[in-house]
Amino acid sequence: MKKKIFKFLGLAMMAIFMLACKKEEKLNVDLTKYNIDNPVSDTELDEWIRTTFLAPYNMDVIYRYNRYYYDNDKYVAPTDPSKIKAQMQTVLDGFITPYSKVAGATFIKRTLPKEWVLFGSPAYLNLKDNTVILASAAAGRRITLYSVNDFNENDADAVTGKLRTIQHEYTHILNQLVKMPVDFKNITAGTYDADWTEVPDATARDNGYVSPYASSSDVEDFAETVSMLLVRGQAWFDDRANASTATGKAALKEKEASIVQYFNINLGIDFR
Repeated sequence: MKKKIFKFLGLAMMAIFMLACKKEEKLNVDLTKYNIDNPVSDTELDEWIRTTFLAPYNMDVIYRYNRYYYDNDKYVAPTDPSKIKAQMQTVLDGFITPYSKVAGATFIKRTLPKEWVLFGSPAYLNLKDNTVILASAAAGRRITLYSVNDFNENDADAVTGKLRTIQHEYTHILNQLVKMPVDFKNITAGTYDADWTEVPDATARDNGYVSPYASSSDVEDFAETVSMLLVRGQAWFDDRANASTATGKAALKEKEASIVQYFNINLGIDFR
């Protein structure tokens, strides 16, 4: 019985060895012909990105679909290349250029995120309840913008909405360079609620927040308040404060003062 087993094993090993040593002809195939979206292709859009962002700001715009740039728990769709230029022109006109004029070219080149990653759809966290992310900031050097395929540069709400998202994420990056003021964290410390999706806008307003999302944490509150003041403006902010309770109004105005001081003193930028 043992001899049969050893004989069988010997034949099996010989067969494996012969398969491993078997020579095959080299295939002469140009795989680039089968890759529709070749990442080294030099399109007109790529040239515009290089001359508009990479050359002056050392800023890379990544719009080709790449799984490396999103987490496995998210669902996203690729971008439509025809939407990229309008989206990034809005970033240039509504974010980079104003900061360059007010804060100076050196500041914006030093603090500007060096990677801008674009996806066509929102990032869906849960396909059942449609929980989505519109943008994110990472490592102080990357901003990811979602829902690019739905962007319409002729829609004022779409433009201001996107700029608010960008200003919000950029504020997170500034806070990594210079920490947000401690006094801001204490203004409404007792009313933050991580389950912000259940908070009505009127309740958030009366508690001293610019939006329900701002009530989720002090970090999001700071970024959200900055973005609302910069994009929606002082008149909108004052209207919201005046429509709030006495306590809410006082909190909103105190937060505004803290933000202005942070930019003016900590960053050397005239927030007004």
